[in-house]
Amino acid sequence: MPISALRSELEQGLLEFAWNEWAQLGVLSDVRQRSTWAQDLEPLLVLSLDVARTDPRLFDEILDWLVHNEELLSVRRLRTIAR
Repeated sequence: MPISALRSELEQGLLEFAWNEWAQLGVLSDVRQRSTWAQDLEPLLVLSLDVARTDPRLFDEILDWLVHNEELLSVRRLRTIAR
């Protein structure tokens, strides 16, 4: 398998994962598979902001979610994880 194909497959998998996790948190999208674990918001946000560069709709949905739920995030934790 060429590296470019592997990269594309990985990016698509991460994008699907991000969509599914955000859908479970209330973002307007279909939940394809329910996760059996609790979402950790700050790492999910850091991952998603990088992954969402290829999907503007996901980026917009995350920003909308943040407007309504920003009190659920720890800015200190987010800053530490983002480093």
